Amino acid sequence: MVRRSSSSSSSSQGLVGKIDPSAYLVFVERPRVAVCTHCKQALRPDGAIEAHFRRAHRLKGELLQGVLDKAWVTAADGALEDPHTCELPPDGTPPIQQVPLLDGYGCTRCPFRTSSRKLAKLHAQRDVHEAGLPAVTPTAAHADSPGWGAVQVQSLCRGRYTRYWIVQARGVGGLSAWQDSDDVFAERLLRQESLMAAEDEEWGRTIVASLDINQQSSWVREMGWAVHLAGLDLIDLHAAGQAPVSEAVRRAAWDEGFKEEQRRFALLSESFRREVARCSLRLGKVPLETKRWLKSIDPSKPHGRPFELGQEADTVRKYQGIWERYLCYCIRAHRLGRTEARRQRGVRFTDEQWTALDALAESLDAAGDATREEDRRLG
Repeated sequence: MVRRSSSSSSSSQGLVGKIDPSAYLVFVERPRVAVCTHCKQALRPDGAIEAHFRRAHRLKGELLQGVLDKAWVTAADGALEDPHTCELPPDGTPPIQQVPLLDGYGCTRCPFRTSSRKLAKLHAQRDVHEAGLPAVTPTAAHADSPGWGAVQVQSLCRGRYTRYWIVQARGVGGLSAWQDSDDVFAERLLRQESLMAAEDEEWGRTIVASLDINQQSSWVREMGWAVHLAGLDLIDLHAAGQAPVSEAVRRAAWDEGFKEEQRRFALLSESFRREVARCSLRLGKVPLETKRWLKSIDPSKPHGRPFELGQEADTVRKYQGIWERYLCYCIRAHRLGRTEARRQRGVRFTDEQWTALDALAESLDAAGDATREEDRRLG
């Protein structure tokens, strides 16, 4: 469900009247999805709509509010579908005007669709069809048929959520518009697909756990993330690891729940920075031999030089920011409960670690409640 702003409905109607939300967001009836008019792709009906227009198009203020109000009104009329999982239009239907029309390829004996000529040929060469399976299109009946053909396709999303269906060709209806596989646009598409294939390969090296471990980058192999996070929703993982927004962004937000959450994450980050500063001051009192062992990567002997805080200020801020995001990730996972945190977020803490996380979350809630009451008292 689309999250609605906490502003009143009368105020929302006034905002919509001043701007044209349709310049940014339109809706498709079948399937019933929201589509960004600038990116030409469908958006999920949850907080993804607000996040997309904030981050991708830098919308804010009344313009963003008008777009979100339009999404909420449409969602109230009937539930918007998730473009990642909704049922696609059947092959041969007229194209959706709000979504790009692409040159693609399809198997003549199964529902396999792709925009890659190379993948289409590879699919046709594999023995993936049962003997005697009826042809999907007339071209499959020819003895010299390559097993695939060029078609026009559409997809609601891009990247790993791409799912194609065949649409009516320009000026021609139905699936009979299969063209010769060596037409001119196929070569142009092949050049474009070479770039996309490189991106897909890089994604596969870092995420797909079925690949050989030696094909992954050294950093991913060292951390083991490709295997540990395999099968999880990477979009959700990224959102769960977001750092607190700035105070200006937090104060400008309409959603009170969002503001309260960000206020508590800000307290968490401030507490972490104070602890780092306190420990940094005490580093001078640590014995030299201890600091040599602290710097060493060999457990059998100390380093020749002691550990010291010699990094540039930008480097220190960078690594502190990474730890702050990790703490926010842990708190968000804690709210799911231990079982769901393991299933959805890959968090596998020991009993002692989870108990410490319980105490941290409890302290954060108490501090957040106290800060909220203080803000209310001061007006």
